[in-house]
Amino acid sequence: IAQKTTELCDSFDTSCGRFECLHGMGHGILAYGNYDLPKAIAVCGELGSDYNKNSCIGGMFMENIVTGQGLGAGNYHETTWVNRADPHFPCNAIDPNYDLQYQCYQMQTSWMLYLFNYDFNRVKEKCPKARPDMVPVCFKSFGRDAAGHTLRNVPKIIEICGKIIDNDQYYGQCVIGAVNVIIDFWGGGLSGQATELCKALPEKGKTACYSTLGGRLNDVFKTDSEKKLICGGFE
Repeated sequence: IAQKTTELCDSFDTSCGRFECLHGMGHGILAYGNYDLPKAIAVCGELGSDYNKNSCIGGMFMENIVTGQGLGAGNYHETTWVNRADPHFPCNAIDPNYDLQYQCYQMQTSWMLYLFNYDFNRVKEKCPKARPDMVPVCFKSFGRDAAGHTLRNVPKIIEICGKIIDNDQYYGQCVIGAVNVIIDFWGGGLSGQATELCKALPEKGKTACYSTLGGRLNDVFKTDSEKKLICGGFE
């Protein structure tokens, strides 16, 4: 699996395409292995570079949560690696390795939101209870869900990230998580949507937004003219 995955995903001509391929393989590896989370982590771990491993593991954790929510590919897809009484599981029950924890918490607010009926206020109170170095990652996941849950609606994203009013670092992570979702769904009809989020944010969120957007241009676009077109729309 590791060899074929690397060959397949290396065939994409942008890093965004390569990431989505590896991420999708993480979904498939967990499902194909009947939701044996430790085994899937080991298989993703055979993919060579840290980038390949982490991209695969992120997809694996997403597949675990989606299936836990009852949204797997079929009703025969089930996982025991979710817990309705513990919003931090399985992150708090796996290897404490930083990269593995990062990938877990980068998805974990999706499970928290499911538990709390999509009440972002309740989830906001759970992130600070993660282990200290994962609290910012949890708020990044919070922003990812803010963008995904609202279908990338800029005013609603700003409203949800605005719930984090007492910590500029965590607010910035929320912004980063949100703008990354817009970038990941970029298409011909969305050329300015990511920039519009940056423009509409209060001052404290603009640097995080624009720097993330600028740093992702090489992931999405292959020509300088396309990149310049986006940069030309910045404030």
